[in-house]
Amino acid sequence: MMNRLRTGMGKPGLSRAQSRKSKGTLVLGALCALTLGGCGSTGDSPSDDEQALAEQALEKPWTDAFTHGSLLVADRVVIEGPKGLMDHVALRQDATNLDYSADTLPEGFRQVLKRKDPSAFVEIVAGLDNWKIVALDSVMVLERPGDVEVRIVAAGRVSWHNTDARGSLSGETEQRGDRLVFSGGK
Repeated sequence: MMNRLRTGMGKPGLSRAQSRKSKGTLVLGALCALTLGGCGSTGDSPSDDEQALAEQALEKPWTDAFTHGSLLVADRVVIEGPKGLMDHVALRQDATNLDYSADTLPEGFRQVLKRKDPSAFVEIVAGLDNWKIVALDSVMVLERPGDVEVRIVAAGRVSWHNTDARGSLSGETEQRGDRLVFSGGK
């Protein structure tokens, strides 16, 4: 028994010839499996699913209103838009300082980030295309069903600055107020 374990002869009770034949069968089986596993698509042409996703992305027109770099700072920010909005929005989550929630409502899919401690200073950072958005109380993103425009509603102490060297689409470089609304087409 000791000799079989050390030399890897195989199962107890098999002769040396039977053990070699058994190992040969295993090796042959493994080679066949590897060879057959390599058959199929080469990966050069997209699958039907990939093709459908690409076509679907082309069908979704998107506004260019938020393509020029901007910085928006406000107490509260609401970003809303049509299906596909989530492809353009990024939320930086911080489990230590922020509460995150996501809900499906009759109005659409909603994500909310807000401060856990109302007295703490925390930047809630989001992005929409080339806009950097910083809120001090909360950010809500609402992806609505149907054909709606992309809108950002900023409330509280609001400050918007163009950060793109090309200039903003409206020609403005700065806006301030208690409430600012930015709209982009569909």
